[in-house]
Amino acid sequence: MSPEFIAEARAIAFYRKLKVRRARRHGESCCDSDGLPGWNKIGYGHFGEAWEHADHPGYVVKISGRAGFGEGTMDDEKPRLDGWPTFAQHCQAHPHPNLPKILHFERL
Repeated sequence: MSPEFIAEARAIAFYRKLKVRRARRHGESCCDSDGLPGWNKIGYGHFGEAWEHADHPGYVVKISGRAGFGEGTMDDEKPRLDGWPTFAQHCQAHPHPNLPKILHFERL
């Protein structure tokens, strides 16, 4: 994973979180789905979004807005509110063709 792509991924994450916070301050439950130039939204759920960059096809950035995201580890007796970090750690520790390949994971 190139440092340039990681920097671009951080930029889209900060941008989208800023947009969501701004919408919530104005009493809106959702914000627009605009991203930074080159980024395409490929999916979303209640607590997160998935983005892909035109210059890096096949690589996906997942942005979660859930409280407690990225806290805790697989070894915790009771994982935090969002199960994605635990699943990502499992995928990194136990590579398998049927699991997604997690190249980089961080809490911003």
